[in-house]
Amino acid sequence: MRMNQSLAQTGRTTRLIERACMEALNGRAVYVFAHDEAYARMLKKKVDEIWQRMVGKGRKHGIRVENMAYWDDRRMWNWERMLPAHNDWHPNCLWLVDHAAVEMQLIRIDERMREMAALAGSLYPHTV
Repeated sequence: MRMNQSLAQTGRTTRLIERACMEALNGRAVYVFAHDEAYARMLKKKVDEIWQRMVGKGRKHGIRVENMAYWDDRRMWNWERMLPAHNDWHPNCLWLVDHAAVEMQLIRIDERMREMAALAGSLYPHTV
């Protein structure tokens, strides 16, 4: 299963990063979550570009881009496990999850549900 390509290049990620920059300018600690390391690197570059366009060079933004694959641990995301795992979460933080991370997680959930349905069908054929 693939992500919906009809929504590609509509500016969702750019708007998310612009919001992250605005929140950072207002004093919030902002964490942006990407679905894997390669995408996180791309988001970091995009954050830097948009921040420089909005604020100019010389002022650091402090926006952290996190890799959701690091937290996935081959299971569903466990937000409760993430909270105590990071001792340096800022008490005034804002988590922004990129649409691609959400879509990839939904794809994983769908795949797992299909696997479980197939398993249930083979174990209990009368229930399918």
